[in-house]
Amino acid sequence: MESTSPILSPKNIILTSHRRSPGYALSLVAESTTTALHCAEAVSVPGGTPEDVALDAARALLSEVKRGGCVDRQHQCLVLLLMVLGSEDVGRVRTGELTARSYVSLHHYFLEAV
Repeated sequence: MESTSPILSPKNIILTSHRRSPGYALSLVAESTTTALHCAEAVSVPGGTPEDVALDAARALLSEVKRGGCVDRQHQCLVLLLMVLGSEDVGRVRTGELTARSYVSLHHYFLEAV
């Protein structure tokens, strides 16, 4: 986490999980001044270091904040699916620009509902 300090300077709550794994992964969650939660994830590549994963996650988080969304691009379609399955007028989410995968997912969700 120290390698992200040039990029991020949040109050840190560090949770670690030590399991037998061939690589590293990191999820970052930041709370805005309006209490919105922004998140991003990164996974290691073969030969990568934990510091590389931390930097990738920090850059992804900043990229998502810059896009104006609270859901990272990889999870947009999952959040949209959960909203479609939920009760009417209960959930709302703010995303950045929708990905092509999210457009296709929405098309399928509503095409199946008809």
